[in-house]
This record gives sequence, structure tokens and C-alpha cells, in this order.
Amino acid sequence: MKCSKCGAQCSDNRRFCPKCGNDLRSKATYQDPEVEEELANSVGALMDEFSDDDDDDVDDFRIELDQSFFEEDSEAKKVRDKMQLNSIYTRKSRQTQMEDETEDEAEEKEDDEDNWEYDEDQFFEDLENARKRTGEQETEVSRSEERRKSPRNSQKSQKSGNKKKLMITLVTVVVLLAGFISFGLFLFNNVHFHLTTFDDYYRVAYHEFKRDKYRSSLKDAQSALRKAELAVQKAGDNEEKKKEANAQIVKVRELINDIYEESKKIDDEYVENMRVIVDLDESKTEYFVKIAKYLKKYKQPKELTDFLRTVDDDNLAAVKSLKDYIVKTPKADKDAGQYTGQFAVTLTGDKDCTIWYTTDGSDPSIYGTQYTEPVKITKFRTVDDTNIENGVTELKVVARNAGNVESKIKTYEYEVVLASAEPQVTPDSGQYHEYTQIKVIVPEGSKCYYTISEGSAKPADPDTSSAQYYESVTDLPAGISQEEIDNFKPLEIPRGTHIMKFILIDEYGIKSDVAVRSYTLEVPRNVTLDEAEDLVQQQLVTDQLAIDEDGNTQDGHKVTAEWEEIVTLDNDEYFIVAAVERAPAETETNGDGTPVSQETGEGVEVKRSLYAVNSYDKTIIKDVTNEGGVYMIPKIAAVSQTEAETTAEAET
Repeated sequence: MKCSKCGAQCSDNRRFCPKCGNDLRSKATYQDPEVEEELANSVGALMDEFSDDDDDDVDDFRIELDQSFFEEDSEAKKVRDKMQLNSIYTRKSRQTQMEDETEDEAEEKEDDEDNWEYDEDQFFEDLENARKRTGEQETEVSRSEERRKSPRNSQKSQKSGNKKKLMITLVTVVVLLAGFISFGLFLFNNVHFHLTTFDDYYRVAYHEFKRDKYRSSLKDAQSALRKAELAVQKAGDNEEKKKEANAQIVKVRELINDIYEESKKIDDEYVENMRVIVDLDESKTEYFVKIAKYLKKYKQPKELTDFLRTVDDDNLAAVKSLKDYIVKTPKADKDAGQYTGQFAVTLTGDKDCTIWYTTDGSDPSIYGTQYTEPVKITKFRTVDDTNIENGVTELKVVARNAGNVESKIKTYEYEVVLASAEPQVTPDSGQYHEYTQIKVIVPEGSKCYYTISEGSAKPADPDTSSAQYYESVTDLPAGISQEEIDNFKPLEIPRGTHIMKFILIDEYGIKSDVAVRSYTLEVPRNVTLDEAEDLVQQQLVTDQLAIDEDGNTQDGHKVTAEWEEIVTLDNDEYFIVAAVERAPAETETNGDGTPVSQETGEGVEVKRSLYAVNSYDKTIIKDVTNEGGVYMIPKIAAVSQTEAETTAEAET
């Protein structure tokens, strides 16, 4: 039988052409000829696709699919339904064929072929069976045609196709396996359904940081941080667990800091993260420097100042690392504490810094006065005042550099307690009958000045231009004259009634309160006027100066002494006595050097002299002068009666 479509020679028992798949029988014998015809044509076209073209073996196995085939429209659905129905009919026909084939194989086979329904799977099976049955009977035309189309290429194509299929299969398996592994790793690293502890999150965050995945690394690091912070809360009073949790916080925050730096996220969060690190672990000195560097570059000086003030002075490593940023606190030459007198404080600091201070405890950064001279500490209380605050001065100091960065604020608390707010002067005010020395306690570095007035009139307040008090000659300042040293006399209560004022002024100009004393000194007279005259007369006799008006010097003569008046000089009361006495003359001598005897008064000169007799201690002072109505008493000539008597007794 010859195929009407391709012209290939076919055996009579074939139903379809083995070359093109054309139906060799009449369509009338099928239940649905149109469907079977369509299927046959499709199979034929498919077989044509596998024909050798002697060019490329790979193309022989390439099947171009019409994508529209998968779009199931109404017509395609109708064809599919028909094919399913024919498949059912085919299975039933084959069952009937097997039952009847034993009786009359040839006849039944013919009848079965007439009743056979199209089945695609059976079609290919029939093709294979037909080849086996025909074997060598297959037409030479078909064989020659196949040989003409290069059987060598066909075999090669078949082998190549098998090899390619194997390689494709292997590649597919490898790709799928790699895909599953990658997907598993992706889930492991990103879904994080397996992460439950701090260590889990930290490990993943660190791994992602090393792979430069900063966003996901930061996210997991923050999750680890929350775990650590929760552990601190759960630790409660358990210091060991709290310490361990804080160590985890420091560890993960250090990782977060590295993430910020590598991702160039240098902002306030970056600094705040480092602040927590140094708060929890002061040994992390490198973060102190990073914070200071950031604040100096991006923030106002006050923020850098506030941070530097949080650094503990005992953290020597941190202080050393911040030496280029920290401003040294000013130092005072007076330690804080209690003092018994007012004083001034000298402040020192770095030469390129200014110093600001307050004495009322307020903030020197805001309300401070710039330091230019020692700070005077004048606030005090007396021992009788039990309110301590009355005598306390709170000195606060701060240093500021050229960049307006400040040091820490240092506070010095001074308490001044005085026995009295005014100078301590003895004796107290009152009435006295003996000469009494006035004494004033003068602290080191201070000077005492006083004023005095007679009667009830008050003198002016003393100052540096007033008379200065000295307790003894050893207290006199250097550079004074010898005359002043010789004439020095300690301060005493003056005769009569007087009011005196005293004040202390220290080396810094700090003034004390003014002490006021009122004294009345009434010294009793130990000698009368007549006794004063007799004392002068006795002194004239002793000095061999006594003489009468006639110039006689014999024994028993009467000496005349005149009382002028009573005066007070240098706080002493004197009787002024005028006496006629022999004028001193040159001593005449004989040839042998013996003095010439003056038994007569011929040629003797007389003169009138003034004497002062102290009414208290009977001291006789010779050669008193009167200059313009003011009596001048020479100190050197003063000889007390007591001393004269003592000297006479000693000579006797």
C-alpha cells in the first residue's frame, strides 16, 4: 500500500503511514473521523520535526511549542474532551479484541481493526510492533531513504542527545540542590526564626557586619541589645547577673559603634551610643576621645564642657587620653576650712585661660566675676553666734580657655570665726588710777590704727593715715630713725577722760569693725607742791649749785624755789619749779693742778633754771625749756627720786 500523502510504500496491514503518520484507511470506519484526522496530522507534523537535516543534531531534538496551545479556549477544550472519550472507547475495544482473538485471530483482527478507536499511546505502540513483525520485510525504499538521510548522523544525533539529556539532568539537579542550599541559608540568616538568645543575635549581627551588610547587622545588633537590657531588668538585685548583662550591653554597643563608623553614620546616635559605653565601662578610654572629638567639631563648647565634667578625675587613663581637651581647674592658695581671721585667696590656672569666680555659691560660668586680684574673704561670725552659715563663704571657681571650653567647677568653703568682729583691745573701757598699757592683738599680715580724742567727743574712724599701734620697740618697722627708737613709749591709757577707736587692716585691704574704748585715768599725786620744791632744793645741794641771793654757799643757807604751774606731758603730770642756782664755770686750778678754793662768793655767777617734778613718781627733770608757751622736757635728763636714792645708797 502506498501512502497518499508522502508516497511511502507501506504494508497492507498498516493503518497509518510509518513515515508521515497519514491514515491509510477510510475515515468512515471511525466514530469521530474529524478528531482522528486532526490527531493524525499532528503526529505527522511532529514526526517531520524529527527528520535529519544533516546540519545540527541539537535542532533535531528541539521542539517549538505554540504557547497558544496552552490557552484553553472553547475549541481546544472540545478537542480534549473528545480525546478523553476516544481513549475510553479504545480501552474497551482492546479488551474485546483480547477476548475474541483466540478463536479466529485473522478474522477477528480484521474486524477489530475496523472497530478500533484512535488512541495516541496505542499508535506509537503499534508502530513499534509493526517494525518488529515486518523486520527484514520492510521496504527497501524506506531503508534507502533513511540511509540517504545519513544514518551516521542519526546515530550520532541519538548519542549526542542522550549525552545532552544526561548533562542537562545533572546540571538541573546541581542547580536545584544549590538553590535549596542557598534558600536554606537565606532563611537561616534572614528569617531568623532560629534566634532566641543574645548570643544568637550577636553572632548573626557580627557575621553580617563582616559581610558589609550594615543595615541587617544593625537590626540584629539592636535585637541583641534589647535582650541584654531585658537581662539587666530581670537581674534585679543580683549584682553578678547585672554585671554580666552590662558586659553584654557594652559588647554589642561596641559592635553598633563599628557599624556606625563603617556606614559613615556619624551623628548624635553615634555619640549617645558611645556615652553609654563609657558610662558602663570607664576603661574604654578610646571612646572618651571619640566623643570629645565629635563634640568639638560639631557642637557648641558648652556640650563639650558638660561631657568633660563627667570624666572622673580618678580615671587617670581617661584624663591622660583627654589631655588635649580638658581644661585644668583653678587652684586656691588657701585650703577650705575654718579660719580665725579674715583673709584673701589667690587663684592660679593655665596661662592661656581666664578664671571666673563667685563668693555666694552661684554658678561662676554664668554669674562669675573675672579674677584679677586676690579674692577677699570677709564674711565672718563671732564665737557667740551659733548660726554657722553666717560665717561661711562658698567660693566657686572655673577656668575658660580661648575656645570657651571650661574646666570643672571647684568649690572652696571657708568659715571665718572671730572672737570679735572688731580688734581685741585690752583693757576694756573704764576708770583707772594707775598707768596701764593698752594692748591690741594684731594678726600676722595686718596692721592696727587708732584715733583719740579728749573728753566726750568721739574721734574719726581710723584708717591708714591714722597713728599706728606698736606693742613694743621690736615691732617698729625697719628704716625708722634712732631718735624715734629712743623716744618710743608703749601706748598707755591717757590721763583724764579720752575716747579711742581702733581698727585692723590686713595686707589685702580688708578692714575689721571699729573697736571703741572710753578711758578715764586719774592718777593720784604722790608729792605736794612743797615737797616738789624741797626735792628741787635737795637736788641743787647735791649738784653743788645751791646759792643764796647774796651768793653765799655756806651751810645753813636758805635756797629759794619757785612753783610756776602744773603741766601734763607725754601722759605724765609735772610740777614746774623755777630755781636760782649757781651758773657753771670753768674750774680753776693751782700750779700743782689742785682746784682753787672758792670760799667766798665773789665773782660767782647765778642763773634761773626750770625743773619738772613728776607728781606720781617724784622724778626730777632738769633743763626744762619753754618754747612759745609749750614746755619741753628732755627725756635724757629725767631721773626719778627713787633712782637717785638707790644710787646714793649704793655709793654709800
